[in-house]
Amino acid sequence: MPPKAVRVEIICKFLCSKIWRLTDTCQPDDRVGMLRGTLCWAYLDYHFTLDTADLFLTDSEVERFRYSAHIFLTSLQGLHQKDVAHIWKLRPKHHQLDHMMIDFVAFSKLNPKRISCLLQEDFMGQMKKIGVSCRGLKPIAMCSRLIDRYMLSISLRWHDHNGR
Repeated sequence: MPPKAVRVEIICKFLCSKIWRLTDTCQPDDRVGMLRGTLCWAYLDYHFTLDTADLFLTDSEVERFRYSAHIFLTSLQGLHQKDVAHIWKLRPKHHQLDHMMIDFVAFSKLNPKRISCLLQEDFMGQMKKIGVSCRGLKPIAMCSRLIDRYMLSISLRWHDHNGR
């Protein structure tokens, strides 16, 4: 099973594709519906651009990523301003996306998806669960127990993955 962050990304892409299809039926004066469709298109487009690119992006891929990410952030900001229920919130991660598309990708041309920490986030989540179960022990015993339980977790995962 893929890490939690990857599963969330897959679900987001699926939901965006559904919303994008629904916005085809929007009326031209439905500004919020059009913004939702634009937001979903931009989200899917910049992820598609990064998913299909190599470790280093070409100039055209950098421009496409920057364009799609900019449209995504602009649409999200527009939805945030128009929505009275405030379900479209701007988060600090969106600000990081802005810096990533302006600074990092433009100069280094490294594909953020190829050097992301999605697997490491899953690892830290597992270690936290194991560590919480070891609380109350002395520090040396806790470190030893943490390593033992992590090795047990890995062996169970390999055993399940290899089909018993």
